[in-house]
Amino acid sequence: MSTEPGSAGEPMTGARSLTAVIALLGGVRGLAPLTAGGAAARFSAHGWAPGGRPRNGVETSWDKVLAGFLPEIEGSALAGHLVTAERTAADEDEFIEVAKWTIDGRILTAGVIQQDTDLPVMVVVALEQPGPQV
Repeated sequence: MSTEPGSAGEPMTGARSLTAVIALLGGVRGLAPLTAGGAAARFSAHGWAPGGRPRNGVETSWDKVLAGFLPEIEGSALAGHLVTAERTAADEDEFIEVAKWTIDGRILTAGVIQQDTDLPVMVVVALEQPGPQV
């Protein structure tokens, strides 16, 4: 199963995210026999939500990381300088979850990507200078 971030839960950054993932994997590892239903129950018990991407009748994505990550940005020292920016169609295609702001004429993007369902998710934060208007 891949794990995708995104829904409610405690912040999943740094050591807390590693601890949460280790606890989750420990719970799944202890399942005998390992079943899709048993694994789903463990994910749910650890505050993960189904991501809505079933394959062969089994949920393959579970959401948690970004919900904790975005409030950290919004509650940081930068918060007073952030202005919500509009997401583009390209953002929606590229990211599982994404938030965008402008700050000092630049675009701050924070989001989650997964290149393939067999690969792990990545949290991406980018500060970009917008290109010239055409």
